[in-house]
Amino acid sequence: DLMFKVELSVDRVKVPEKMEHLVKDSWFKGDSALFEKFKHPRVLIVTDRYTSETTAVNPIRSLRPKPAGSGEALAKIQDIIKESKPGCNFCNSTLTLEDSFGRVLWN
Repeated sequence: DLMFKVELSVDRVKVPEKMEHLVKDSWFKGDSALFEKFKHPRVLIVTDRYTSETTAVNPIRSLRPKPAGSGEALAKIQDIIKESKPGCNFCNSTLTLEDSFGRVLWN
């Protein structure tokens, strides 16, 4: 038996008439084909057969507008990372715990 059950589902999104203009023009820049795909999304559903954990992925949702991040917030985060790096266990793999099968390494 396979560990994962994979399904493809076609869903239907109801867009209120008053919102059609906003969604079509703002989200999809007037692209009618994308707007139609948005209204009938193909959703990939992956279920772990042993844990019953399920994840659903709708690629069209990645096209919706997202809030713009400020360069100032990113700079602050990078400063925090730089300041904490010398004492960070995860930045040096020899300072992390090791399982019986070995240590998980990353690049």
